[in-house]
Amino acid sequence: MSTNLERVRKVLAGHCELPPQGIDAQTSLVALDLDSLTMMEIGFGLEREFRTSVDDDALSDVTTVGDLVRIVESCLSPG
Repeated sequence: MSTNLERVRKVLAGHCELPPQGIDAQTSLVALDLDSLTMMEIGFGLEREFRTSVDDDALSDVTTVGDLVRIVESCLSPG
């Protein structure tokens, strides 16, 4: 079974020029050169991948892939 990090990496890899193996938790989203439209598309991709709702405002505050993983995990946590 894939970890949340692996699943987030897969979604990100679909929107940038790197393979999933080239992305880790410390990877900066600035380094991936993701614009605001691409971040919205990534948000939709995360919602599909994890079958949950991701807050757009929360996405605007992320700086690393690890931040994205934490947001997804908070959306998946009950309560």
